[in-house]
Amino acid sequence: LPTMTLVDEIAVGGEPWQVALDRCGNTAYAVLRRDQTVVEIQDVLGVPTLGKTVAVGSEPTALALTPNGTRLYVANWVDGTLSVIDPATMTVSGVVDLNAALAEHPSKFLGDVAARPALAHPRSIAITSDGDADDDDEKVYVTEYFAQRSAPEAMNGSNGDINWVGVVYSVKVSDDSVALVQLPPVLDTGFPDSLMKPTGCFPNQLQSIAVAGDFAYVTSICASPVGPIGPKVNTHPLVSVIDTTTDTPVPAGTANIDRNFEQLYAMNATPDTSARSYPHAPADIHVHPMSGEAYIAATRTQ
Repeated sequence: LPTMTLVDEIAVGGEPWQVALDRCGNTAYAVLRRDQTVVEIQDVLGVPTLGKTVAVGSEPTALALTPNGTRLYVANWVDGTLSVIDPATMTVSGVVDLNAALAEHPSKFLGDVAARPALAHPRSIAITSDGDADDDDEKVYVTEYFAQRSAPEAMNGSNGDINWVGVVYSVKVSDDSVALVQLPPVLDTGFPDSLMKPTGCFPNQLQSIAVAGDFAYVTSICASPVGPIGPKVNTHPLVSVIDTTTDTPVPAGTANIDRNFEQLYAMNATPDTSARSYPHAPADIHVHPMSGEAYIAATRTQ
């Protein structure tokens, strides 16, 4: 196996959070969460040097380039916005207000609330690529970190596992218009409660998103607050799938990774002890463009 070695190290500023490379692999862009800036790193393949720096919104958490490198989108966690950067000049060319898209959506997730900063909490970004030289026909997908209530709570709280939805913002590069994709709850996690009744969960804490072909794959910590309390009934690592051609969820593609691990352990007769571990907090996902295999980085629990 090839070994990894440190080639160079360059100081970029306070709290570097994420990096994006251009398609030539020779220019990088780092988002600095503390400094609230994006910094350009030139000559990555040679002697890396700092280029220009541009200020963005509060606590930026993610950034992504369009396929042809004409725009750089940055998710501003606290502001609830996207900064749109022109990489050629390293200047902000526009701001996309996700707060308005969330507050004014017909579903009225937040009730009768006027749009204001910090209603939305964009976390991760992925951008489509149809392989042509035009970026205007692409879409930017941005995860809303927190689930949104989709129905009133029942008097006895019985629907607390399924009356929320996950939200992903779909932004057209052509005009920066925003649509919302709702990720439905899971009605049966595969793990019954103490009365052997099915438990549900809803996509919450949408950690990451990746685009492969015509589909976007979203990881989340699927919340099951009704209980009972326990590592395999309160939360689940979930992968939800979006059809990017229609901006609709693909229910058949939804996977509760806990359930998959449980089935694997049962098949291998693994004792239900500390020998079993589960990837309860999926932090990132990558889908191989050729094989379709997904690789998920997650914190495991036993």
